[in-house]
Amino acid sequence: MDLFNLKLIEIILRYTHVFAIILWIGNSYLFLYLDNKIQKNITDKGIDADGTLVHSGIFYRLSRFKGVPDQFEKLEKNLVIFKWQATTAFLTGVFLLILIYYKNAQFLIIDPRVNSNVTPLIGIIASIVSIAVSWFFYHMISKSNLRNNKAIFVITLFLFSVVVTYILAQIFSQRFLFFSVGLTLAVIMFFNVWYVIIPNQKSMVSAALNKTDFDLNLSLDSKRRSLDNNLLTPTVLVSMLYGHMGTITNSKYSLFILFAFAIISGFARHLINLRNQKNSN
Repeated sequence: MDLFNLKLIEIILRYTHVFAIILWIGNSYLFLYLDNKIQKNITDKGIDADGTLVHSGIFYRLSRFKGVPDQFEKLEKNLVIFKWQATTAFLTGVFLLILIYYKNAQFLIIDPRVNSNVTPLIGIIASIVSIAVSWFFYHMISKSNLRNNKAIFVITLFLFSVVVTYILAQIFSQRFLFFSVGLTLAVIMFFNVWYVIIPNQKSMVSAALNKTDFDLNLSLDSKRRSLDNNLLTPTVLVSMLYGHMGTITNSKYSLFILFAFAIISGFARHLINLRNQKNSN
């Protein structure tokens, strides 16, 4: 394949990736905002909360059900499950990761000034392993009792992130290290969607169609993972856009700045969510 065609593929993948991310994050932020903003309904037994929206000169009625809606089998035909935005973003991201970074690992992943003993293959393996280990650790503690204590849960994840980043700092170039933080968090967000949220929703839909009770913990777990994705998003975007922030990524304080931003942005998003919840009650 000649250079022109390779670049054309790269451009198509880049724009598809960015467009899919916009849709994915937009959906995530919109639903969380609506979930926190719509007013509690105490008059309708089947409705938990509802509200009225206006957009582009049109009014919309929004309702959140307490459980399975009446006559769900009729509604199921037009049921929309938001999943392809995340899938498209992930797949195009994987192709770009391979095409740009792994293919040019000698120049983009490793740096002899950091560690002259690291080969491109070792850099690629370290990248894949770090992502897998990070997801496994996050997924395990998310299923543990630590999840019930928000402070300990967040602190544990943060300390784990610092340790992993320190280890990778001995392998990766400074710029790829900055990028790999966002890469790992983005993969965790995608796995939250495909390996937790979507399967849980399918189980809920199946139970509704078969008129059987479903485990409410599935709904709670999905909501928690969705909230995690919401809080991680700002840090992912900043680290992924490292190419536009050379002053920061080339600084010896780059990781300190990134972690500080992660703490501040995560706390800010949490406060915004709490404020919206308070205003809806």
